[in-house]
Amino acid sequence: DSGAILFDQISGSVFDDNGDDGLDLQTTGGGSLTVMESLVGNSYTGNTDNGLEITGGLGGVLDVDIGDPLALGASPIMGNGGAGVFIGTTGGTLMTSVNGITATGNGGSGVVISLEGGTVLLDSISDNFLNDNGENGLAIINNDGGTRSEEHTSELQSH
Repeated sequence: DSGAILFDQISGSVFDDNGDDGLDLQTTGGGSLTVMESLVGNSYTGNTDNGLEITGGLGGVLDVDIGDPLALGASPIMGNGGAGVFIGTTGGTLMTSVNGITATGNGGSGVVISLEGGTVLLDSISDNFLNDNGENGLAIINNDGGTRSEEHTSELQSH
């Protein structure tokens, strides 16, 4: 069966020093998860795995935007063991944007967008600082015949 979770916003929260991910949003089996307002003003630091993980499995639908170019640095994403932000789907649909975030000093990449079947619709990637991470600043990976669409990509800084 499918179900739906709808949040107006997730903001002003601290997701630090956890044994796995700081915040893990996921859906499978035809379920949907939507956050109406962009995730901004949260802290994701010092987690064992990813700071923020957003994943959709077969038939799942996620609609979550991350950051705000008008609030640069408002959501620290630092010092996580894995990626700062991991966005992925294995047969679902994921709609997202990544704007105005700072992801530094993470063990993996600053931001990973991973597709293994399904669809990722990127509205925009802009005004980000993705520096001094253990792997890539930004990694966009399409493994297994899925569809990735980018509407707007600008002002990306990655070192």
